[in-house]
Amino acid sequence: MVSVPVKPKVNKHAPVSRRWLRDILAALYRIRPATRADVASHAKLNNASVSRGLQQLDGAGIIRKVGKLDSRGGRPREVISLEPSACTFIAMDLEGVTVRCTLTDLLGNFRLRWEEQVSLGQALPVERVFAGIDVLLRDATPAQRERVQAIGVSFPGLLDEQGCLTAVNLGWHDVPLERLLTERYRLPVFLERDEATCIRAERSHGLAKQARDWMYLIVSNGIGVGFVVDGRHVSGHTKMSGELGHVTVDPHSTIQCQCGKYGCLETIASTPAILRQYGELTGSTASSLACIRLAEIFERARRGEVSALAVVKRAAEALGFTLSYAVNLLNPELILLGGDIVCGQDLILPWIRSEIARHALPQLASAVSFAVSDLGPDIRLRGAASLAFHRCLRDPSLLARLCRIA
Repeated sequence: MVSVPVKPKVNKHAPVSRRWLRDILAALYRIRPATRADVASHAKLNNASVSRGLQQLDGAGIIRKVGKLDSRGGRPREVISLEPSACTFIAMDLEGVTVRCTLTDLLGNFRLRWEEQVSLGQALPVERVFAGIDVLLRDATPAQRERVQAIGVSFPGLLDEQGCLTAVNLGWHDVPLERLLTERYRLPVFLERDEATCIRAERSHGLAKQARDWMYLIVSNGIGVGFVVDGRHVSGHTKMSGELGHVTVDPHSTIQCQCGKYGCLETIASTPAILRQYGELTGSTASSLACIRLAEIFERARRGEVSALAVVKRAAEALGFTLSYAVNLLNPELILLGGDIVCGQDLILPWIRSEIARHALPQLASAVSFAVSDLGPDIRLRGAASLAFHRCLRDPSLLARLCRIA
């Protein structure tokens, strides 16, 4: 008598693996919207696991059906999306001369926002940051307040092992921001350096969704770069990779950088450096220079003004020269540009390309493409919201709360 193995019965009511839920939510956040097949492929799960996970998320009100796609020779395929109102996050951007925070929905869409101008280098009282969050919570609906899951913060500067933040643009030194926010709002708080949050935003909302090896260059009051290698953001041993602005490009310079060194890229190609050099060439007074914005210098360069063309060309060539080293080292497929220089892309990009072609290996220089971020000045807010969402997925207790698991 031949024995036939009995196929074990699947308990459809057994708890769904939290790992499945995490991977399904991550897939839906990135694809938005998606079919079940899309989710299975992105999350690397079989169809049965995806179906059970989606059933639980649907019952908890975390997802919704948004339509159907025609299928050749079969039933129409359902198109699924995260339910935006299922939960909210607070996102904060501490970069530049404007501090911003926003209340976002589950998909990262802005529902409420607050911002305040700051004076570069002058100490910003932490209470002003609290005031911004307080405004958001005051103006939110009861449901939005109740569903806040976490706070995500994009910051410039340095964060030590004790969670203390030093940020020159805010005049902060060893400010325990994470602890202060946690104590005040009783919410999980996640902090990440600004170039990393830009990387997150581009992967979730921007032009780098399909790229595996790429770089994000941001030029504003400082200069930084984020590296993605084989699909993973490279943050470095002490989480400080990307300080491209402090590469020495002019060893004979007498201009001191805010880091204390001389001849850094930031002293030539950052926004303040371009404005300073333009003032030096034109003999502008400090008061008249204070009224000029970078976009205006780009416009003057387009009109052929010699001084404007000279400083823009020097900045672009310095950027291209420095990036050529990164191209030789990392062989990226894409370099994304963001920050203040976006408004001068027509001038900046050709000179950057030319310098990379001059200094990088031809095979590597020809393999890289360029694009300009279309996420605008809110890119770090989008990245901070994405940070809060993904960190909640990684924490079992926060994931359970998000998915309404008892």
